[in-house]
Amino acid sequence: MEGIPADVGDRYAWVAAHIGALPTWIFNGADDDVVPPAESRRMYAALQARGSEVRHTEFPGVGHVSWPQAYATASLWPWMFAHRLPAR
Repeated sequence: MEGIPADVGDRYAWVAAHIGALPTWIFNGADDDVVPPAESRRMYAALQARGSEVRHTEFPGVGHVSWPQAYATASLWPWMFAHRLPAR
């Protein structure tokens, strides 16, 4: 993972801490050879460990180009638009 300091012990926990309270939905193709599904599962676990609002969807038989399936996920849009920035 680029941009993460070399001396960080748990890269996934470090990223999860920097994501903070941002609701996150991770989509990944099960046959992705660019971003292995195990990497997405580890990020999902790190976010869960922080108590973050996180979802994870893995598409069977799909490679790296999983965005068409992600955008076609009917529950994505209501989930996304249900979130609001906190009042300042």
